Amino acid sequence: RALLQAALRQQQRQAQDMSRLRTGAVRARLQHLLALLTPPGGVLPRQALPPLKMLARIVDSADETVCRGLRGLLPARPGRDPHSRRAAAPRGWRACSCRRPAPA
Repeated sequence: RALLQAALRQQQRQAQDMSRLRTGAVRARLQHLLALLTPPGGVLPRQALPPLKMLARIVDSADETVCRGLRGLLPARPGRDPHSRRAAAPRGWRACSCRRPAPA
């Protein structure tokens, strides 16, 4: 009986996580995904992230939208020009063409 209850709770938690990854604002979806991927009490290094296309599929969004969202959520990489295309593309990622609009 305890095993069945634990399985039910796990299924409910997973369904709730999937719902949060597929509905709402993309930034909120990405925040939830990063929270799920981050080890308890740890930090998620950029190199540990799945490829950009996979992240976009998980949160049901376009690659460019995910690229912009991650740029706002992840800290800038030290020693890199934040406006460089290579700075926006961690190793293994294709540089995306998204750019923030220039300040007016």
